[in-house]
Amino acid sequence: MAENKKQKFKSWHAKIIAVICAIALWMYVEYENNPITDTTIEVPINYQNLSSEYIQLEKTQNVWVTFSGREDKISLIRASDVSAVVDLAEAQIGDNELVVTIQSDYNNYLSNVQPANAKTYIDQWSDVTLQIEPEIVGEIAEGYKQFAPSISPTTVDVTGPSTYLEQLDHARVQIDITGIESSMTKTLPITLINKNGEVVNNGQLLTSVSNVEVYVPIDQEIPSKTVVITPVLSGTPANNYKVERIVTEPETVRISAPADILNGITSIDTETIDISNITEDGVYEVPLVLPQGVSFAGTHSAKVFVSLSSTQSTQAIAYPIEILGAKDNWQVELSQTEAEVTVSGDESSISAEALNVSVYVNVQDLGIGTHTVSTSVSNSGALQLTNVTPAVVTVTITEKTETNEAN
Repeated sequence: MAENKKQKFKSWHAKIIAVICAIALWMYVEYENNPITDTTIEVPINYQNLSSEYIQLEKTQNVWVTFSGREDKISLIRASDVSAVVDLAEAQIGDNELVVTIQSDYNNYLSNVQPANAKTYIDQWSDVTLQIEPEIVGEIAEGYKQFAPSISPTTVDVTGPSTYLEQLDHARVQIDITGIESSMTKTLPITLINKNGEVVNNGQLLTSVSNVEVYVPIDQEIPSKTVVITPVLSGTPANNYKVERIVTEPETVRISAPADILNGITSIDTETIDISNITEDGVYEVPLVLPQGVSFAGTHSAKVFVSLSSTQSTQAIAYPIEILGAKDNWQVELSQTEAEVTVSGDESSISAEALNVSVYVNVQDLGIGTHTVSTSVSNSGALQLTNVTPAVVTVTITEKTETNEAN
């Protein structure tokens, strides 16, 4: 019986060993025919949910996604089976670092993502209006003269990231006049110029116009010279005012004309400026009067600054203080014998009118002793009295004696 049990145990033991060997053999064969492997795929990043107010200026373009597993599974994975997504819903203006999410039916085999976070720079859409400035290049044909060009439109609206817009200074249209012998009209492209004077080529900047109409006046060159601008005034300022100074801006203008006409011109007048009854300084922008046969090489108008001053003048004049109302037996002494009177009036008549002014103190109602008395002014002329110094004086009254009479 014991011998029988022993044989049965050996039989099961052999069976277990056989199974283990079979499994090991299967695993070996499976590993040899279908080993563990990995594959790395480069996948472009798909950025989603960016607000319409924002724009991406910089971003991580791709990630490298690694899958690990049995070769029969891993070998089936293609780049088209994998997508990398970054959600920009919470992105802020400036630098952002956001998680890259891998979407694939093989995510069970996903082992690594490099980089795990994508970097991006977010800016805000904005707009700016720039002046379009013409730039003349080349040399005109000999014997001809080019005048200031005109362009239409003169400004351009630019839309784009605010970071780029802040670097812009103006727009430019380049006009080549090489060998030109007559006035030129062309449609020419504009370029954007930054604050360093460099051309900006940026696909993220949108302009309201890409071309402008350009007109360049060109004519045969004739003699020219620079003459002064003479302002022409009519009327007179209000009473008590006079013209103190007249300034023109610019002071000169360059004109062209045949030599026989040009030689007889020494100045160019402005149109008449009426200054009747004005009471304050004024600035008048007026056209220049163009003589027959003359053309302007530059400005066609001038600003005239008219400065006024008052004809009223103020002066301080010293007068002796007269004593009125003193009795014959009084000796009257004053603390000050002169007073300074400030008068104002027409500056041309002050000297004559000043003779009609006198200063006095009236002691008629006083008695013997010391008194403080106001100084009074008599003015029979047209002057205005604004101040008297001193306003009061000390008056000392004593009775006359033989001694002080002798003095």
